[in-house]
Amino acid sequence: MSRVTRLRSAASALSTSSSPAAAAAGPRAAPATCLLNGQASTTTTRPQLWQSRLQTTTQQQQQRCLSTSTPRRETALSNADSLEADFVEALPPRRRRPKVKTDLVIPKGIAFVTRVDAIEDPSYKPADSGSGLEEIGGLANWWDKPGHWGPSKEFVAFGPLDKITEPAMLEVLTKRAVIEALVLKRFAAQKTKSRLAMAATGDKEELLKVVGVELAAGEDGAATLKEEAGFQAVWDAMTENLPKVAKGEPLPVSKPAEPPISVTEAQQLAVSWGSEWKQASLRDPVVKFYTAKRIQRLTGHIISDFKMLGINTVGNLLSQLIKPPKAKKLVEELEARGQLGELPNVRVYPRRVTPVDKEKMVGRWKIITRELEKRDLPVIGTGGYKKSVEMRWASGNM
Repeated sequence: MSRVTRLRSAASALSTSSSPAAAAAGPRAAPATCLLNGQASTTTTRPQLWQSRLQTTTQQQQQRCLSTSTPRRETALSNADSLEADFVEALPPRRRRPKVKTDLVIPKGIAFVTRVDAIEDPSYKPADSGSGLEEIGGLANWWDKPGHWGPSKEFVAFGPLDKITEPAMLEVLTKRAVIEALVLKRFAAQKTKSRLAMAATGDKEELLKVVGVELAAGEDGAATLKEEAGFQAVWDAMTENLPKVAKGEPLPVSKPAEPPISVTEAQQLAVSWGSEWKQASLRDPVVKFYTAKRIQRLTGHIISDFKMLGINTVGNLLSQLIKPPKAKKLVEELEARGQLGELPNVRVYPRRVTPVDKEKMVGRWKIITRELEKRDLPVIGTGGYKKSVEMRWASGNM
């Protein structure tokens, strides 16, 4: 069976079969009708080439018809221009950029001075340099000027910058943080209020309501509130004065405030509580997380995750917070311990003891100074005198 030669174009495949040789080649596909401008055009083609054309709809057949000539480039360009014009007309009108509400003082406009060649005053003499001229306006250090940078753009720390170090105050705030952590875990489903309560500091009345609830150890030793009604009472005190935030708005951030009670009041509260509540266990990681965040917010102390793993009770947490400040110098540490100061043959000095100090201790330094000045020799240092020249000669250096 002879192979059919591959056709170079679709036009040769659409030619009408009329010769006897074409009739002897075998059966052909049924004639296909294409409607163009209301006129019928009958063409024949090979089944393999026309099979994909039969799947098109009647509307596509009315708009398409095979041709023996390729479209011209000018026609394609004109069609592209018309399509682009239609697309541009279909675009919605350009909207103006909305004004952004901000408390920043943005420069309004630019003022221009008169050009030198436009000045009519004959006594005017232009400056040759900028030295001695007064500078007016400009955007240099614009945001450093008072009133230009809005208060909402200022940095607000999550906790106080100056850490609280008073032991009684830390004890009161730690108990408050543990109680609020237990309550926040209970009411964690109310996400917005929980986030606001986590960042709130509250006033003195709220603090007394929270720490007034008794904290104890449960049957398993874990920290909990002694009465079940205490959870709702603490939650009401925490959410009573919270700001209202609409859905989708950012949560407000306030600056950390000073403790609402004095050191004397904190000492009285710490004595009245005793030490039983310090034995409560902190096993729940969620309670630990809330406690650490509240302590950072109230006291400024940041407890790392590594240290939190080793904290198992409220007492361990207090031992991490209540620590004496580290001494800046070794002599301060030795004086604080008071161990070497009791020995009669040991003296502690704040700095290194020099030979001059030793001479002053025995009273020879005044005599040494007087004799050195008589001989016009330096009292301290070399006074510009170098090593003897004989030492250089002996070493071979000239």
